[in-house]
Amino acid sequence: MQAEEDIRESRERMKVLLSNLPGMAYRCRNAPGWPMEFVSEGCYALTGYRPKVFTSGGLFQYEDIIHPGDRKYVNDTIQEFVSKGLPFTIEYRITTKNGIEKRVWEKGRQVTGSDDSDSRLEGFIMDITERIQTEEALIESEKKLVSIFRVSPSGIGMVKDRNIFEVNDRVCEMSGYTSNELIGKSARILYASQADFDFVGKEKYHQIKVKGIGVVETRWKRKNGEIIDIILASTPLIPGDNTKGVIFTALDVTDWKRAEAEQRKMQEQLIQVQKMETIGQLAGGVAHEFNNTLQVINTLTELSLMKLDAEHPISQYLQQIRLSVRQSSGMVGQLLAFARKQAVNPEVLSLNEFVEGMYIMLQRLIGEHITLNWEPGEVVWPVKLDPAQINQLLINLALNARDAITGSGSIIISTRNEICSDSSSFDHEDCKPGEYVMLSVSDNGCGMDKEKVSRIFEPFYTTKAKGKGTGLGLATVYGIVKQNEGFLIVDSRPGEGSSFKIYFPRHKG
Repeated sequence: MQAEEDIRESRERMKVLLSNLPGMAYRCRNAPGWPMEFVSEGCYALTGYRPKVFTSGGLFQYEDIIHPGDRKYVNDTIQEFVSKGLPFTIEYRITTKNGIEKRVWEKGRQVTGSDDSDSRLEGFIMDITERIQTEEALIESEKKLVSIFRVSPSGIGMVKDRNIFEVNDRVCEMSGYTSNELIGKSARILYASQADFDFVGKEKYHQIKVKGIGVVETRWKRKNGEIIDIILASTPLIPGDNTKGVIFTALDVTDWKRAEAEQRKMQEQLIQVQKMETIGQLAGGVAHEFNNTLQVINTLTELSLMKLDAEHPISQYLQQIRLSVRQSSGMVGQLLAFARKQAVNPEVLSLNEFVEGMYIMLQRLIGEHITLNWEPGEVVWPVKLDPAQINQLLINLALNARDAITGSGSIIISTRNEICSDSSSFDHEDCKPGEYVMLSVSDNGCGMDKEKVSRIFEPFYTTKAKGKGTGLGLATVYGIVKQNEGFLIVDSRPGEGSSFKIYFPRHKG
């Protein structure tokens, strides 16, 4: 009786133990359909059926709930292991009472009785649907991350202790290095200078410490030596812990910055053009009014001189007035040239012949202490210009160059043919595609800064000492060039002299 009681208690303990397992324990005959002899209480949670459904022998065989597509696979796999006397482990699908498909994991072995007809299978089946779904979700997520990492338009990489251990293809495209040339190397290989590398390290990690993410703008040096502008955003792989590595994204903003700089430059040029147009209109209006007044003064002066003897004391004052009127008329002419309202008489000219004809006069004009070098281009194309205007232009540029030189120095006048195309390096808003003759006047004088260069063509603006200039010389040059549909480029730096390059359209008459 005691033995029977022990067996009963043992069975109860086993029943409780099996009922608490997260799955179903079973014993079945190794026969078609897997006829069940014992099924634990976990069967209900797993399949939705009570154990007696499978053990009563009349309602269901266990095979009935195995997915039809998996039945042959399950049978073949189990029989293969059984034939070798080995335990088996297998995963497959079942359909529950409610029609829900689950993935299960089964582990079992063959239990053989006194004869082959007593062959049984014992094992355990558990639901792994959630685990499989989690694994599949992780795999899918990993695929997406890998896809994003590989095809992202931004460079993505990972560094640890500022050594590179992963980069995507975009980083390689941006830097010009292969992944093998970058991985395992210090990130210093990417930077234009040690100063850039140190700045990013200091600033980025400071921001990460404060905000959890660091964003800095820096420069990278490509493998071919080209410098590019980069915006870096970095954050630790594990928030708050930089020791496990930092992931970064790199955005190449070189073209954007160039476009912004070009836009700013074009805006400045537009403002300058508008300013010069406004000043030109004002100068033209003032010149006309002033010229009318001078004509009245000149007429009255001439009439007064006609009524007085040459020896009359007032005559000398009137002659001085007449001289001042003539000088003022010259100033009016310069204003009208700047405003492009002066009458012109253009002729087809060879700039080489014209400059050669003025060479001696220009040399005397600038003085003996300054050397004048004439460098004519070969077979320079003809231009159609007013000789008086070119004469005035050369004199003004020569005097301007002379005044920029302290002591001895040199001035170079040169000509050559130039072709302006969409791909040429001319940087001027008035440069239209075509053929030009370039006239250059350069000096090795004091030079000018950018602020002065931006204003030198304004009437009455001068960098010379008081009483040394009217501020109309370069304004006149500007007016003559614009009136003849040319353009002018000034290159000057403090202490390095100045160069005025004037481009006149080629005459094809």
